[in-house]
Amino acid sequence: MDVKELRTGNLIKKNGLIVTVDGRTIFDILGFNNHNVTKTSYSPIKLDKEWAERNAAAINNGVTYYFNSKSNYMPCIQFDDSGMAYWIVSMSTSVELPYVHTWQNLFFALTKTELKVE
Repeated sequence: MDVKELRTGNLIKKNGLIVTVDGRTIFDILGFNNHNVTKTSYSPIKLDKEWAERNAAAINNGVTYYFNSKSNYMPCIQFDDSGMAYWIVSMSTSVELPYVHTWQNLFFALTKTELKVE
């Protein structure tokens, strides 16, 4: 996981548990920790249908998401047969959303508000 992809407030896994990224997390990932007591393992959280559907209610500010919609409503998040999530911008343009933090970052870039997911 590239630390350049992360923003304060993103959700990732630390030793298998979900944590919120803060300044200390960034320092740990970069190897600037001073404690060196145990090796910490950070990993992204895969954005799957369960995550998207469970957090659909958290989306506000007039942005509407249509999950797995076969209609022409845009924007929407769709999943392919392998489970990869895509933000469908138009009939010819989509953006891959492999992780929860990627979804959080895209939402912030588009709305300038945080996507509150749990």
